[in-house]
Amino acid sequence: MVIDDKKYEMTEDIERLYSVVSISADMIFEYRPGEDTFRLFRREGLNFTEVMSLNGDFEQFFRENNVIFNEDLDTFERLCDNIRSGIDRANFELRIKNLGEDEYFWYRIKMRSWGDADGHFIKVVGKFENISDIKNAEMRLIDKAERDPLTRIYNKSTTKKLIKNYLRTDSKDTYDAFIIIDVDDFKNVNDTLGHLFGDSILVDLSQEMQDLFRSNDVVGRIGGDEFIVFLRGMKQKSHIEAKANDICKIFDLLYSGEDGRKITGSLGIALFPQDGDTFDELYRKADLALYASKRAGKSCYTFYSAESEENSGASLLPRVEQYSRNKEFLCTNTDFDSYIINSAFEINDAGERTNELYDILYKAGKHFNMSRISVYEYNENQGCFEVKEQWNSKFGSNTSHLKFPCDEKEILSARAAFDDNNIFIADINKEKLLAIESFLREQDVKSCIACGRFADGKLRGFVCFEECVSPKLWSIEEAKTTIAITKLAFTLYV
Repeated sequence: MVIDDKKYEMTEDIERLYSVVSISADMIFEYRPGEDTFRLFRREGLNFTEVMSLNGDFEQFFRENNVIFNEDLDTFERLCDNIRSGIDRANFELRIKNLGEDEYFWYRIKMRSWGDADGHFIKVVGKFENISDIKNAEMRLIDKAERDPLTRIYNKSTTKKLIKNYLRTDSKDTYDAFIIIDVDDFKNVNDTLGHLFGDSILVDLSQEMQDLFRSNDVVGRIGGDEFIVFLRGMKQKSHIEAKANDICKIFDLLYSGEDGRKITGSLGIALFPQDGDTFDELYRKADLALYASKRAGKSCYTFYSAESEENSGASLLPRVEQYSRNKEFLCTNTDFDSYIINSAFEINDAGERTNELYDILYKAGKHFNMSRISVYEYNENQGCFEVKEQWNSKFGSNTSHLKFPCDEKEILSARAAFDDNNIFIADINKEKLLAIESFLREQDVKSCIACGRFADGKLRGFVCFEECVSPKLWSIEEAKTTIAITKLAFTLYV
């Protein structure tokens, strides 16, 4: 290869070619396949000056001198193929730096091929347009959409998407660890030390975890004080144990007050592919392991095991049977049920109500570890149920914009689906579904318990506890709270 260091003013021929590729170029190039020459011109003021003349394999030269950003080499290879063959029906975007410099800039590259009178390909002329400002703005928007606004780690939707992608491509000869991290007694931290302090704990925890893991691992916040780490390609289980211990040690650095209080965290771990090969299955099993850590005294980690599964449901009857055996207890309140009712009437020092309907849904959702709680009200003008308030956690997507069409006949017949306590338990897995069950299935609901509000025998609204990860066994406490929230929602707020 020969590099001609001489700089020539742009020739008349190149000037004519340049006029074809437009005046927006920051650099232009010419390639002649017969001579295998590549010439590059850079804008200097109003004129263009030749800065490079290569004889031979220009692609090899750019690679060997690291002119192309490493992640864009595949794109560059396709560009070179098009240049050599004279294909000019594509645009390319890649990062390029000047020889002897360190900074890469984004360029959009367009070109046009030329032939002789017989139609034989004789040359290509193209332009490099600096689009760094545009690309950087796009990346900021993408980053904003993918990141949790408080902690700047991945948000729950991006976390889920990345893990699903990795599960399709990661080797099954190593361990991938799906780790759920939950800050112990975080509500008490907020109540006693303040929400600003609580937020600072979440930010510090996120930063420490980012420093602890590699760039190809996934660290995300999935809601409130819950996080997921997806640790990839571990050769031994002992390596995962070491990382879990490191996470637990992070909490020792977060806060140690004069009152002796410490902030701790509990971890639940499921392994791919041993414990599951889908996101939902790994999440469910890591969640079971997390609550095994809570039962063990918190501030520890637990790997999923069959014992975790057995312990989680050992005291639970099938959800319909359990509920039907205990319906008579619904006339009394649980401690949490009383807490929910009382919180609706809390007044701050200025004499203003501090907790609106969303706050109640938030407390119930966190208490019961739900995916989503939705309050529906019937809109007579539009003939549908629409969401008046909704709380999401974990991976319950936002469905507040959706509407459930329901005519007058269906509203009257809905009475039969609810029992004497106005409770309805959706059986999403049966073959013949009610209209509301079909609607819920379309929203990725795996199981649901709802309480309805009726007037003149017609369903006028309902509150749904929705589980979107896996089928759930519904407790009497959850049924009672659904009743309490429904009464509050349609008496005070809706």
